[in-house]
Amino acid sequence: VLDKLIFAFRNSEKLQVHVDFLLKKGSLYRVYNGNLLYHGCMPMNEDGTLKEVQVDGKKYKGKALYDILEHNVRRAFVSRDPKKREQGRNTLWYLWTQKAPFNDVKVREAMAYAINKEAYIQVVMNGYGSVATSMVGEEVQHYKGNDPYSYDPEKAKELLKEAGYPDGFTTTLMYSNTTANQKKAEFYKQQLSEVGIDLELNGMENAVLNEKVQGADCAGADAEVDCYLSGWSTSTGDADWGLRPMLATESEPPMSFNISYYENEKVDQLLKDGLATADEDKRGEIYGEVQDIVWKDLPLLCIASDKNIWATSNNITGVYLLGDGSIGMRNARMAAE
Repeated sequence: VLDKLIFAFRNSEKLQVHVDFLLKKGSLYRVYNGNLLYHGCMPMNEDGTLKEVQVDGKKYKGKALYDILEHNVRRAFVSRDPKKREQGRNTLWYLWTQKAPFNDVKVREAMAYAINKEAYIQVVMNGYGSVATSMVGEEVQHYKGNDPYSYDPEKAKELLKEAGYPDGFTTTLMYSNTTANQKKAEFYKQQLSEVGIDLELNGMENAVLNEKVQGADCAGADAEVDCYLSGWSTSTGDADWGLRPMLATESEPPMSFNISYYENEKVDQLLKDGLATADEDKRGEIYGEVQDIVWKDLPLLCIASDKNIWATSNNITGVYLLGDGSIGMRNARMAAE
């Protein structure tokens, strides 16, 4: 009986739809009209101070506790199918902004100019993509586009020379060793070699990669990784979840996905301001400014946005394309004859 109940609970269509709605529209806490709203209760000590709670071997309290709990909830929900997790993501390249040579913005700019994004779309994505103009996709709420960094190898060489690397340098790119990622990595290696950057490729299994990158518990300057190939899509459809997990100082590993160890006090404050207001016009201005700042700072290289190809049949209903580019099949049914 218990096994049947567990199966019914885990496979409940209504539950899946409900949780999907909560993840897209909700949060464990929110500041509205100057008031803190949160679900459940806040663990406290008898003297009224915030109580520490251990999560995944680490202790958290207050806001940090809610952040890690929400992060874990969202990751657990979207990570059940690794293939779907890869769908609809912007192709991103994280650069460790606290380690030489990537702590020099001129080096990051050089790499942005060294990669032919149009060629990438044709060679790697078979033409099914578009050049990225922001960290978030065009369909995301409060998206603001910027001009892509053009393909200019000579400018890249000049910037490297100004940064003190006239002969280039050697660095390593880590990535999950899927066939698609290997193709991407080899393309980047060829492109960067044209400006003197020797990119050593290090593909590895997901579990090992995640431990080295997302599980790192150290200062950015001490992180093992130089460059990291990955992607991201905002499952909520809102700019906050497309920016905050990858940019906020408090989101550095192992807390979340600021894998570049990017630290910018103004961006941190803007991200907090965006959460603190329900005025969508103000939020649009806030997240637009964040996108402008990050486009110049280049804590990561935004290369392209995937265009997923999908087809369905008149004999099937309930299949649709979600806002982040993934395919919703939870309600798929054979059509009535």
